[in-house]
Amino acid sequence: MAGDVVDLKTKAYYKAGPMPQGQAPVQEILNSLLYAYLGGSTNIINIGKGNLITNNNTILNATDLSKFISDNQNNNNTASAAPKAYLNYVLFDENLNFVNGAVKRINGPADQLSEYIGHMDIEKSGYLYVYTSNETQTDVWFDDVQ
Repeated sequence: MAGDVVDLKTKAYYKAGPMPQGQAPVQEILNSLLYAYLGGSTNIINIGKGNLITNNNTILNATDLSKFISDNQNNNNTASAAPKAYLNYVLFDENLNFVNGAVKRINGPADQLSEYIGHMDIEKSGYLYVYTSNETQTDVWFDDVQ
């Protein structure tokens, strides 16, 4: 609810070694998230601005989610030997309009379980989606998402 505060935490681990080349494009991440959140029966609403609707009438603006993914992950890709893997959290209002969100890129050393913490002040009542993602071919294990 509006006025709430959410603190998030997860642990991540990856093994040392050469980083495989290549990464998952933003569109692939977006498609996976939309399928996970909305299910397989998703259609574009012709009168919307890139809005999607499911068979249970849930509506989500895909443009906002795609912009969040590309903006935040690109801004959090500082030079690092760690894989491009993230703790993500996105807030939508009651009508599933994007409100805000953030990402925490893993940056701990290889072969060590590292903790990542996020914080969000809830500006509007709605839905908070918390998920992990990995843009690389390197296996990253997330544990204990809270």
